[in-house]
Amino acid sequence: MPTLLTATALIPIMPGLFLPGQRKPMEGFLYSLFALGTVVLYYILVTFLGHPENESFVLRISLFSQPWDIWREYSLFFALPASLLGFLLGSTINRTRREVS
Repeated sequence: MPTLLTATALIPIMPGLFLPGQRKPMEGFLYSLFALGTVVLYYILVTFLGHPENESFVLRISLFSQPWDIWREYSLFFALPASLLGFLLGSTINRTRREVS
């Protein structure tokens, strides 16, 4: 739950507070949408494809011949970059609309 609140509510407020200029609604919408989608997809994948361990779930993958354990609690590491991508996409969409009209 803290991951969901941080990625979809707290972090999207930061660009509005600290970046110069007027923020557009599409930036915040895509920011939150990408974060929420990533967190939900991550929890579904780790819960159904992982195995229970210490009251949590762990997804074990092999990357470059090394085993990696991805815990359910690591979702913020995936949600924040995805939400930043949503912010940049929303900013690009607003810039493209402005140039067309």
